[in-house]
Amino acid sequence: MAMLIELEDLRPTVNQIRIFSCIALAINLMVLLLIVFGTPKAMIQYGRLLLLYQIVSTLVDWGFGSVLFPIFCFPVVGGVPFGWLANFDVPTDLMVIIGCTMVFALAGANGALFFQRQQAILPESHLLKMTKHAPMYIFLYTTGLQGFTFSATILHFNDSEAIRYAKLQDYPELLLFFQHPKYYGFQVEAGIYIISMCAVYVAIMIFYTIETTVPTYYYMNKVTHLLSSSTQKMQRQLLTCLCIQSGFSMGFIISPVLIAVICVLGNLRGFESYNLILPCLITLHGVSSSLCIPILYLPYRRFLFQKLNLILPAKLSIESAKVATPLASLQISSGIISSTNRMGIVYQA
Repeated sequence: MAMLIELEDLRPTVNQIRIFSCIALAINLMVLLLIVFGTPKAMIQYGRLLLLYQIVSTLVDWGFGSVLFPIFCFPVVGGVPFGWLANFDVPTDLMVIIGCTMVFALAGANGALFFQRQQAILPESHLLKMTKHAPMYIFLYTTGLQGFTFSATILHFNDSEAIRYAKLQDYPELLLFFQHPKYYGFQVEAGIYIISMCAVYVAIMIFYTIETTVPTYYYMNKVTHLLSSSTQKMQRQLLTCLCIQSGFSMGFIISPVLIAVICVLGNLRGFESYNLILPCLITLHGVSSSLCIPILYLPYRRFLFQKLNLILPAKLSIESAKVATPLASLQISSGIISSTNRMGIVYQA
């Protein structure tokens, strides 16, 4: 018989992740303020969507790392919330809806950023040109309709009471999970269906990113005669930064889904190895995304250094902070005029 997993043994790991979640919250909020006060006028439309993404990303990190904190028990599709809401009389159904809505809001905000990059370089006469509010419509559609559909599917297939006993013979080590009053689980067929839906949504998100990015790069090369060299440079660099930022951050969302799919379909039993790492990966999402903003986007890095130089005795130099990559020396110069002052940067539309 497999060794019984004691819930109390998970407390140290849970507490460590909660502490890290609080640190991540502070970093995310700092970068959120950086976007609010450091976005130049030339990036104002893009900055608004970046701010929306940062807000949703902060909520996802804090929600999964502290407020909800689901501990899954794959290969059984189910889990128990260990977050703050679990200490109150909050129905698990409601926590599931909150978690699903936050994840789809994150996907919607990310999709809106990529769509805005595409719309920014399309001329008014182009067939795919839409209104300036189209990226926000994508965000609302993904968050509302798709988030509601997925949440309704989970609520429909929930069968926690039946699975408590049906799975006990096959997974005796999860006895204390099955007996937990807030356990939320599904039968085998329903669980596989839900995990498959998650995999399909991930595939759609990856396809949408490629379908939006590749034509945008192609079109920028095609209409070089219609855009000034500075505008081409700005648009190309913004899109490249977004791809790198999303690659780092969304990797911490996609990888838990892939781990879950492998665990369920392969019936892998290593609870500590697979399940405890999932909330860690999700919490790392926001930190990676937040750190990418001042590293990749030169205007935000300049603004940050400008403020730090006001309080630090030793002056910081942007040149010394450049990382060993061409993207670190981005010069967003579409209609942007830099003053001769080393840190007194002024942007003009």
